[in-house]
Amino acid sequence: MLTSRKFIISFSLLINIVLSGCASNGIFLMKGKSENSTVENSNRNNAGKKSGLDTITDSTNRPKVDQERKLGSIPRAENQNIFNEIANNFRLPNLPASRVNRQVKVFTRNPEYLIRMFARSTKYLHFVHKEVQSRNLPSEIALLPFVESAYNPHATSRAKAAGLWQFIPSTGRRYELKQTWWTDERRTVMDSTYAALDYLEYLYKLKNKDWFLALASYNWGERSVRKAIEKNKRARKKTNYSSLRMPRETRNYVPKLLAMREIIRNPTKYGLELPVIPNVPYFRSVAITDSLDVDLISELSEIDEGEFLALNANVLRPVVNKKHTRNILLPYGKYDIFKSNLRQFQKTQQSLVGWIPLKLKDSASVNDIAKKFGNDAHAVAKANGIRSLKTKLLKGSSIIVATNDKSLNTSAKIENFNKAKLKFLYPDHIFYKVRKGDTLSHIATRYRISVKSLKRLNNLRGNLIRVGQRLRVRGGDNLYNKNTHTVRKGESLYQIAKRYRTTVRELKRLNKLASDIIISGSNLIIRN
Repeated sequence: MLTSRKFIISFSLLINIVLSGCASNGIFLMKGKSENSTVENSNRNNAGKKSGLDTITDSTNRPKVDQERKLGSIPRAENQNIFNEIANNFRLPNLPASRVNRQVKVFTRNPEYLIRMFARSTKYLHFVHKEVQSRNLPSEIALLPFVESAYNPHATSRAKAAGLWQFIPSTGRRYELKQTWWTDERRTVMDSTYAALDYLEYLYKLKNKDWFLALASYNWGERSVRKAIEKNKRARKKTNYSSLRMPRETRNYVPKLLAMREIIRNPTKYGLELPVIPNVPYFRSVAITDSLDVDLISELSEIDEGEFLALNANVLRPVVNKKHTRNILLPYGKYDIFKSNLRQFQKTQQSLVGWIPLKLKDSASVNDIAKKFGNDAHAVAKANGIRSLKTKLLKGSSIIVATNDKSLNTSAKIENFNKAKLKFLYPDHIFYKVRKGDTLSHIATRYRISVKSLKRLNNLRGNLIRVGQRLRVRGGDNLYNKNTHTVRKGESLYQIAKRYRTTVRELKRLNKLASDIIISGSNLIIRN
């Protein structure tokens, strides 16, 4: 069992902990190192699903962040490490030790990874565990985000799964997690946890109260697990988790979760000491009645922007738009500070929003736009989801830019701005070199074209691409109407013929070439 550790906190020190809003670093120790580097005041981890703090009424029946929820009689043991309570409520069955130990070795051979993972969890673990506890679920479920996202709300997978619980877009919509240009509720701490636990409870009942099959379904999909079970039934084989044929990721999914359980249950066995995460709420929910700049919220609550975004990873733009975000989370001790400072700031009559929509009257690059409006080019690009500062936007594009006029009230305009409309001016052609892990879908998304167009531009019949392959990802509107082509360094007749959908033989005939040798800079006739 988990080694218990005693520490005494005086009442005054406890108050300081609750109000500090900050956590010290180095919360994970290798056995034998000084205890002084552990976190003793990473405090307060919950706005509780049933906390009733700064709530507003939601019209739907599904419990949302802003509905009143009460934790009831669940005790707050301020002087207790949350891991002690979690370890006392482990209830999942076991798998063969060899499968679990293999994953334990994977985790423990990289203690730096564990340090980062546990450090991130200090903000969220109390809330997640209390919600799991209030539903009477096995406490191992509170460890699932370690496996899913390494407890990182900003995590995004190749399948576009996002947040602590790694919801794919379709499942997120199924559980009413809104995904817009302004916000992605799959990355919220509270709403995504409610949705994930709702989904897991549904899967548990669907799979005849078999937690391992429920977890496999969460990872692989309900339909995939059902088909695997049906296949085993037809072959008269066992249909439990260990007997199903599954992808490697799903096969290792439950063993990874049980490996985290083993590490938390027996840390000293692996030469580790668990972090001290006080069993108190870390954050508190604040209802949003006005749109606010992210940097203004950080300033008024006296936290850095990184801390704010760690608790509000769903906020995708530099403004918290009240039409898309109804509440934010702040460190527990910063709630009153924010409220007080906000009241004082509103007395100055300064605008709460420093960004304004802009529709381009002429084509311009991001650098040019930023220079014209006195903005930071990187900030403009990030705010509008533009990857390159050199990208040229066409006339008619709509974006948001920062305004330096503090008296200008732009809230209404920002609230009615749904999303940036970006019309790009690309060069005549752009090539992309395929890297390990790339797919046509990822490349197409990156360059804002369809997979069908990407395949057409490169004469691809299937979806197979290889590392190092050069793909043309953009073509001019008049590409196939051009009569001449200027040879570029490294080009061959075959590449040029493929690009213009002609043949090497035809190019050689039109240009009276005796061989396949062409010179960089020369002009070739493509068609008569």
